[in-house]
Amino acid sequence: PPLLPALTERLAAARPQLLAAQEALRRAEAARSRLAAAARSPGMQAPLRRVDALLPLARDGLELALAAPDLLGADGTRTYLVLLQDSNELRATGGFIGAVAEVTLDRGRLAVTFDDSEGIDDLAGHPYPEPPAPLQHYMGVDLWLFRDANWSPDFPTSARTALRFYQLGRGRVAGGVIAVDERAVQELLRATGPVVIPGEAQPVSAERVVQYMRGQYNRGFPQRRKAFLGPLAQAIAARLQAPGVDLPRLAAVARRALDERHALVYLPDGPLAPLLARYGWDGAVRPPADDFLMVVSSNVGYNKVGPYIAEQWSYTVDLTQPAAPYAQLSVRQTHTRAGPADCGWVERRRAARYEDYFAGCFWNYLRVLVPAGSTLFDAATNPTPGAWLRTGRDEPGAVTVAPGEANTFALSTFLIVPRGGTRETVLRYHLPPQVLRHDGRTWRYGITVQKQPGRDALPLTVRVRLPPGATLSATSLPPQSVAAPWVSYRLDLRQDQRLELAFSP
Repeated sequence: PPLLPALTERLAAARPQLLAAQEALRRAEAARSRLAAAARSPGMQAPLRRVDALLPLARDGLELALAAPDLLGADGTRTYLVLLQDSNELRATGGFIGAVAEVTLDRGRLAVTFDDSEGIDDLAGHPYPEPPAPLQHYMGVDLWLFRDANWSPDFPTSARTALRFYQLGRGRVAGGVIAVDERAVQELLRATGPVVIPGEAQPVSAERVVQYMRGQYNRGFPQRRKAFLGPLAQAIAARLQAPGVDLPRLAAVARRALDERHALVYLPDGPLAPLLARYGWDGAVRPPADDFLMVVSSNVGYNKVGPYIAEQWSYTVDLTQPAAPYAQLSVRQTHTRAGPADCGWVERRRAARYEDYFAGCFWNYLRVLVPAGSTLFDAATNPTPGAWLRTGRDEPGAVTVAPGEANTFALSTFLIVPRGGTRETVLRYHLPPQVLRHDGRTWRYGITVQKQPGRDALPLTVRVRLPPGATLSATSLPPQSVAAPWVSYRLDLRQDQRLELAFSP
């Protein structure tokens, strides 16, 4: 039978057995906690490692199985918004919102309607608020509209803004928000296989879906630039409801898209909210108690130059004086496309070909989220000549410090990277003392680096300087090099990264 209706019916019917399994799992976890002494036995270590890997998966799988029927509309129609974000025009939660789908699920039966994001707002019927100051200042935007709803890097915050604007524009309420970029669509098609779209000479596969979308945009200019998204979405929805879908493969690609932040899910106050938060799939900014870093770029230049921007980041933390640690972050951005170095401001326009948006400089409003209590004491930034700006006034590249999401501080600056050019932004700041913990004999330092959604893997170099004479005693990740007093790491930001190390004085 079709996958989603069958899944909905069978999981709803299995609820008593699933609840019994959940209770049995609790007993198993309690039994495992009593085996701490046995874990020291060589013969028990390998089996217990297997158990420790499986128990969390079983717990999360049961949570998902129990919540799925309600999410799929077993007890009434559920409506969700799906934001299609264009990561070539990078924004805080993954990209510019180019289109939106309204997805309804009724007992697993799926219905999808698509619209251009610019067709959502009802300017005549409702007052809209002023936009975030950078959008107003650098882009000349007068009203905060649906297409710019994802300004906050905290996805739950941006999702609530999108829900509010959607209700203003369409008068309808949705129960959650899913954001996807082109990579997530490719992953989905890898699981479903190619889809057949009426009028297309050949099926659309994961390998050619980006080419298909750009070609259809060019063909539909100017009246119906994004009309092709409806047939594409309908084809994918039909494929998901057809018999024979490989459910394990679908789950695997969905997990990869969520882990790598090419898909985000906001389900407020639902039974799955704790699970989404535990894996970071809700896209929330969630700093730990120690060090934290999130670099957020937002394209405010009316173009889509993301594929031509190469970046290298390096982060140095100096623990020479444990009571007064400080950090230095370097963000180096290079525009790899050749062209005139002039970056004069261009009014918003609709390009006849999608590829025309690739021309231009990178207008970047850069935000760096750091632990609350940090103090900026030095910066090397990039001034912008007034001839390149809408206002006509020179800007010195100043850094503003303001409260950020989730009890962080946001260090923000604006820069333009010209074609064929490189710009480096360096920030130096004191960290709050709590990034280090001391248990009487050992000092412990930890940092979480949160990936901005929509990005591909980025290289990050982390260097930690230990106090004089200190000895590295433990590290959660293998270092690239250890040469006292420095410990160096090379991280791949395909996903969020967590690093912990311990040292003795």
